[in-house]
Amino acid sequence: MPGDILISNIRPYFKKIVYCQSECGCSTDVLCFVPQTHDLSLYLFSTLYDDHFFDYIQPFCDRLAKAWEKLPDWRFGQLMVNLMQDYEAEHGRDIFYLEEDEMIREIEAYCERFSGGDIK
Repeated sequence: MPGDILISNIRPYFKKIVYCQSECGCSTDVLCFVPQTHDLSLYLFSTLYDDHFFDYIQPFCDRLAKAWEKLPDWRFGQLMVNLMQDYEAEHGRDIFYLEEDEMIREIEAYCERFSGGDIK
């Protein structure tokens, strides 16, 4: 859709980012960001393209990658669902409203319980 932002899923820090000005399609190796309103699409694109975004999110991605190494047979969706399956019941919050530091703590705690190892 026009206004969508596509980012390569493979080494996204290379900033292979496309702002769709017309109908676009993508493979499973591409992340598709769809803004809630068309008015936000250029803002979202500029935010995702900015180095500060990657500086901000990279520590989270590094920690997630470390956790994922301990569970190599799982797809990303399986990893996230299994990591957070009890969170809502225990904390009364939807997992998608977690801040990054909270998510990291949950990932570390889960991996500690599941694999018996330390991912720090």
